[in-house]
Amino acid sequence: MQADFSDAFFPDTPIEDFDEANTFTVIRGETTLKNSVRSKHGIDVLVSSLEMEDFAYHATKNQSLIPKLGSILRNSNYDYVIIDTPGSGSSETISSIMAADYVLIPVKPSKWATRTIKRVLKK
Repeated sequence: MQADFSDAFFPDTPIEDFDEANTFTVIRGETTLKNSVRSKHGIDVLVSSLEMEDFAYHATKNQSLIPKLGSILRNSNYDYVIIDTPGSGSSETISSIMAADYVLIPVKPSKWATRTIKRVLKK
């Protein structure tokens, strides 16, 4: 996960502040969802971190990590969850799609963008 949404939502927070409790630490079981969520303007955000770049590596060694986010979110008290991921077929994107009931993929209207969406959804 690129952490772009987290950075945009918390622009004055150094990205390093997200390292102790974030999406990846929740997936790995190091922190709980409740203790990792940050609130602003009445919205709870499970922040991402640059550590998510390592998700693919860990997921290849432990396949149970891929569906884990969905399990954690299904057991939460949230009605809606927005999961910010990179626009690729990466392990973290696939994990997020598996966790979702619905998927919204904003793209620039170009043939390359729509081609990428088709490839991601096939996975």
